[in-house]
Amino acid sequence: MQWTNAMKQLSIRYKILSVAAVGVIGFFIYLGANYFTGSTNVKSMEGVVNKHFPILQQVDQAKMRVLQIEELYKGLGASGDMDLLESAQEKRQEFVKLMNEVAIINPELESKTTAVKNKMKQWADSAETISRGMAEGTIDFSTISEKADQMAALKKVLDTDLSEFRQNRYLAFTGAVDSAIKNTESALMFGLLMGVVMIITVSVTALLITGMLMRNLSNVITSMREIAAGDGDLTQRIQTSSKDEMGDLVFCFNQVMDNLHEIVKQTSQTAAQLGNESESLSSGTVQTEQRMQQQREEVDGLASS
Repeated sequence: MQWTNAMKQLSIRYKILSVAAVGVIGFFIYLGANYFTGSTNVKSMEGVVNKHFPILQQVDQAKMRVLQIEELYKGLGASGDMDLLESAQEKRQEFVKLMNEVAIINPELESKTTAVKNKMKQWADSAETISRGMAEGTIDFSTISEKADQMAALKKVLDTDLSEFRQNRYLAFTGAVDSAIKNTESALMFGLLMGVVMIITVSVTALLITGMLMRNLSNVITSMREIAAGDGDLTQRIQTSSKDEMGDLVFCFNQVMDNLHEIVKQTSQTAAQLGNESESLSSGTVQTEQRMQQQREEVDGLASS
């Protein structure tokens, strides 16, 4: 009801423009939602390209360095080639560099990379001690089994941490991709839903406004026909609650009818007055003729005597 009353206050121009306004508002809502989704997807894909995927590559290379270091230390212990020790140390430095690059890419992972580097150092130091001792022949074979077990335990902890670290990075990578895909699918569904809603809203708004305009116009036409077919009844008036141009037209028409009715009323009163005066004049004329006739008769009587 309030909406209908509000629409009655609007001019026809704004009633028509309101249909376009509904469409424009819906378009901007859809555009804003798409922009938000696009921005979110851009950030997600930037994270994939600049953060998650590079980190995943770095972690894979770090795991490869661990395998290479392990093989170099085994070779050192078996062959006694001290060049392998130097190569192993270079691989250790590469491992540390890879972990440092991960922390640079994502500073939030610095504590995790530091923990991994420490565990890698503990294992590598243990492996180097055993391998160097075997290569130089200085190792105490009575403790080698215990040291080997300690080294294996450290290696297991390192492998577990690296695997968990990679798994978490992989989940972050796939999560960002999945999020972008879901956002795109949601944007498509929202677009379809918004399209259906806007079609219904614009159609309903257009039907309501055109229906209101046609009802007002039909009322005016019907009232004019009744006045025209009513033997010129100037007392009839057009009724409307609209405040738009149609209401102004009805108001002006009723004003014209009021003025015309007043003119006709005054003309009728003037005609009635003229009729009364004409009757009075006619009556006076008859009386005058009667007196003249009487005077003629009296004169004729005097003349005959």
